[in-house]
Amino acid sequence: MLPLKLRKANPSDHNLIFKTWLRSYAGSAFANDIDASIYFSEHNELIKKVLFKVDVFCAVSEEDETQVIGWMACEFNGIDILHYMAVKKLYWRMGVGRMLIQELKPSFVYTHKTELFDKSFAGKNMYNPYLFYRRALCE
Repeated sequence: MLPLKLRKANPSDHNLIFKTWLRSYAGSAFANDIDASIYFSEHNELIKKVLFKVDVFCAVSEEDETQVIGWMACEFNGIDILHYMAVKKLYWRMGVGRMLIQELKPSFVYTHKTELFDKSFAGKNMYNPYLFYRRALCE
């Protein structure tokens, strides 16, 4: 495990978080059949609405807290909800995702399905994308 620590995201992290969420999910099975201009326009708006309503944690270097290695957007509302998580590719398979996931209860709900997430963490956790849409559109 790298010498990392967890901290809450701050405004200087938002651009990185927003861009990685939008770009990395563009390669998901969900987005594959959607025209890129539609996906980027529409999912962009949904992420904007959700990002500032939820908790966002960053895994950062212990030596330099501005160096974000990975992050997750989640909620703790009776059930733990993971909206999205990303780790820089250079740091895959080094325990960063597991470090982030440990902030959630052992059984949680996730709202964005990706092949990599399914291989690593899906297991006993429930996929429910409607919680993301409800958060973006109704609250």
